[in-house]
Amino acid sequence: MDAPFGSEPRAKPLQSSNPAYPLSAAGGFPIEDVKGSGCMRIILISVLFWTVLLVRPDVAGAAQAEPIPGSTQSDFIGTGTDDLSLKERLIDCFPPAIAQGLDLDAWGWLGGLVSPTPHNGASDYYDLELGLGISETFGESLKVAAQGNFIDANGNLRGELEQGYLTWKVWDAGPTLVTVGKFNANFGVEARDFWNRTTGTTSLLFGAQPQDLIGVMVTQPIGDTGIELRPFLSADFQGGYEFNQSPSAGLTAQFKPNRTLEFAVTNWVGPGFVVSGGKYIHAPYDDDNYEGVSYADGVENWEGPNLTGESASTLYFVEGHVIVRPSAAWTLSAELLQGGTSSRSGRWGWSGCMVQADYQVIDPLHIYARWSALDDSDAIITGTFHRGQEASCGLGYEFIEGLEGRIEYRHDFSNAAPGLDSVSCHLTFSF
Repeated sequence: MDAPFGSEPRAKPLQSSNPAYPLSAAGGFPIEDVKGSGCMRIILISVLFWTVLLVRPDVAGAAQAEPIPGSTQSDFIGTGTDDLSLKERLIDCFPPAIAQGLDLDAWGWLGGLVSPTPHNGASDYYDLELGLGISETFGESLKVAAQGNFIDANGNLRGELEQGYLTWKVWDAGPTLVTVGKFNANFGVEARDFWNRTTGTTSLLFGAQPQDLIGVMVTQPIGDTGIELRPFLSADFQGGYEFNQSPSAGLTAQFKPNRTLEFAVTNWVGPGFVVSGGKYIHAPYDDDNYEGVSYADGVENWEGPNLTGESASTLYFVEGHVIVRPSAAWTLSAELLQGGTSSRSGRWGWSGCMVQADYQVIDPLHIYARWSALDDSDAIITGTFHRGQEASCGLGYEFIEGLEGRIEYRHDFSNAAPGLDSVSCHLTFSF
């Protein structure tokens, strides 16, 4: 499916959230409390298996597009070159008036992590996520899109509306876009969903910055300069359905003169966070998915910020990253971020950095290495007073177009806990 607003295939376009759904404070509606339910687990894996069987080479699409973290606004109404014959047949089932601007997508991810150095008796975790996206374009100026996910996070089941937005092309002669609803933020190097990334686990920076926005964003390219400005308003730093506070505002400025270089900076100002003395912050998702093992939250945080502080004062947040592609095979990335809140009781905040390299060995095989560090001495991001680091390396192999397997070794260490080694395997598909 096309990206929320015409973009590059960095974060697979489309996803949505609709307040009309009775979402819980955990960022979704609980299916049931079935921790360890073997029956439901078998059903979920079976659904993933049979869906993968449909993605045969003769019908597979270019869903595993080159992950280029960049503009959240892709080419607004591109015709797309990755339409699948099976997808076309499904779309043809709808009346012509609907099918003309309709696009459908399905994604899935199955991951398992094993640690030979367990903490609190827990040594392995698994996650499964199935996503379905649908979008409809009306003429040349309006697009409506939504993406729903079903998640099994180590036995905790829930559904969520990840994205739900409307994008309007302000005038035919210009590229200005206005997007309203819930949509992916796409601030950093890492894409929002596993099927749009090239790595296994996420870095320590992933959960330290917004992954979804609920509000409005304007996308304004500046002529042919390669500069794109994206001012926005958002209801909540965590991407949750919290409207009981002042909105946050920010601006992303991106410079992309060509395919080999990309640079972007995001500034954010909004309600701040402190450890105590403020108003309780609702967590967007359940924090005991991994049996309360705080270290696992760092390794397995693929859902975004889940802050443990309280709301008070004003937050100033900044993120910047650069991506360099010196050749067709190499992609080098670096990222920095910092968030801080000052109040009469002190200053609270966090900071982090990351470097990553990806090398395309042959067409279906790539290898990667990453290092990231997060100073969370105030325990706002992870809930643990610590300064942590992680180093990871792995490989990915695309079996057929749209179906990729990945394996990764990761080592986490900090000043507050012993080191944690883990090995994870991942299977992603895009249809």
